[in-house]
Amino acid sequence: MCTFDVVMDTLLDEYLFYSMKKENPVPFPLSSSTCDHSPFTGSLAHVMALPKTAAAGAMHERTLWIHTFNMDKLMRLASEKDVVVFSKSSCCLCYAITILFQELGVTSTVHEIDQDPEGREIEKTLMRLGCNAPVPAIFVGGRLVGSTNEVMSLHLSGGLIPMLKPYQTWC
Repeated sequence: MCTFDVVMDTLLDEYLFYSMKKENPVPFPLSSSTCDHSPFTGSLAHVMALPKTAAAGAMHERTLWIHTFNMDKLMRLASEKDVVVFSKSSCCLCYAITILFQELGVTSTVHEIDQDPEGREIEKTLMRLGCNAPVPAIFVGGRLVGSTNEVMSLHLSGGLIPMLKPYQTWC
């Protein structure tokens, strides 16, 4: 990979990260009807049709393909099981969420991103989805619930148990 490609990858990463942090997180999946404020909207075909020069500078189709693939892969991993937690093995909050789900009778699938060869890409993709901290990131029924704050707020307000009811192994 030439220096120009490395610089452009970095610029695109920063542009996507900061442009999505400035405004409300972009709902997933991205479509032109849900994300009118971003130049990166629509399907992959729409993204590939963008001109080579944009607000962030020259973009490479290869870079956009990689970012789209990672988002697709993340959503596929998040949808494989009923309750999915993206975690790091050294994170105490991740452990607390896993124990909470066990106590509520829910079997969660835990993806330790620090043990995954593609963990850094998964972490970046979670940040692009709007996670303030990349871990823990909790998905229920394929939908992003959020991190520890959102899960605990739901639990304290009484909204977590009804959300998890269909996924409990005991009633």
